[in-house]
Amino acid sequence: MSIRIMEAPFPPHVKMPINKEHFDPWLQLFFETIDENFTGEVAYKAKWRASKMAEMFQFKINYMRENTGIL
Repeated sequence: MSIRIMEAPFPPHVKMPINKEHFDPWLQLFFETIDENFTGEVAYKAKWRASKMAEMFQFKINYMRENTGIL
């Protein structure tokens, strides 16, 4: 993974035809991986951040679709 993607993960995804159905399995797999490897506060924070990232990506993608015609 390049540093550019790490700094700004949204731009590479904005033109992809993804929606909620794509985020739900990603979150499920991520949560399962977290549960297999971490517990307590670390696990909670990782899941919270992943949920917020998925939520924000979905919001931004919907905004772009409705207001810019990109997708």
